[in-house]
Amino acid sequence: MSYDLEILNLDDSKEINEYRKLLKNKGIDHPYYSYAFLHHHRIANSLSLVFHFKNESQTLAIMPILIRKVDSGHEELYDAISPYGYSG
Repeated sequence: MSYDLEILNLDDSKEINEYRKLLKNKGIDHPYYSYAFLHHHRIANSLSLVFHFKNESQTLAIMPILIRKVDSGHEELYDAISPYGYSG
């Protein structure tokens, strides 16, 4: 069995529409997954992404994530957090 990780950039209107279509096709209408919720909780200067992990026949995980720049003083570093808080 093969697996695929699709990454949707929620700064791109086409990919926002793909994300909404994915949620609709999976019957997910929980507010925490809505684009409006994710956009509202976005942190300044972060990148909003959605990880869509799937195999040939089904979606296995949909995970919204925020990528933030970390000020290390020396090199360019980033971390990833959940818009809901600590993601485990």
